[in-house]
Amino acid sequence: MSGYPSITYHNPTSICGKKKWNRFRKEGFSTDIIAICETWFPEDDNDRKYNDDYEGYFCNRPQKKEEKRKRNSGGCALWLNKETCKKKRCAFKNIGDEEFRLEALCVMFEYNDEYFAVLIIYNPPGRSRDGRSKRNTELVQKMLKEEKRVPMDNYIVIGDFNRSTLGTERQLGAKFYDYSRGVSELDQIYGTKKSLPYSVSTRDPKKYNKHHKRKTKDMHKIIELEPKDILFE
Repeated sequence: MSGYPSITYHNPTSICGKKKWNRFRKEGFSTDIIAICETWFPEDDNDRKYNDDYEGYFCNRPQKKEEKRKRNSGGCALWLNKETCKKKRCAFKNIGDEEFRLEALCVMFEYNDEYFAVLIIYNPPGRSRDGRSKRNTELVQKMLKEEKRVPMDNYIVIGDFNRSTLGTERQLGAKFYDYSRGVSELDQIYGTKKSLPYSVSTRDPKKYNKHHKRKTKDMHKIIELEPKDILFE
């Protein structure tokens, strides 16, 4: 086998309320990694549980001082399979500042006796576009610097980068490559090696956002990466 974890990523453009969240869970994902961003969902850890097979990590959506929301924060999230992803720990979180609001979550884990680091980023649209790509680059560089035990080929960056940060991959010290061709250019998965042994497929969300308009479903499909088998001579 390739030794790489399988990945499901989706930008749901909001999961708000338990009814929609329960529908998301009923999508029945079973990959090693489940990642989502740009969402609202309950703050209580018990309400964020995907199922008993996964352990969740979360970075809440930052609130503006003038905002007084009664609903709980969402943000971005990673769920890692408890059986296949070992020695899991949160490496860092970052919510930006008043000028550059974002949600970034980095989690390190061991898979098939190798260490991996996964960084999920959401860059909300905002008036201040300058510097967003730079901020993304700094977050990736922070991951590369702090998780030294992770082999260079085992870093994965996932997220909704928005148009102001599409150049991030060209600014990184390590080259990152797009594995989500055929879907929205804003939803991306990058890896540090162009030959990463993944097969990429996409599918429409069937259950939780069935009331979304066709345009939304076309823009934000579910991206699934499955490792290919590698035959060694």
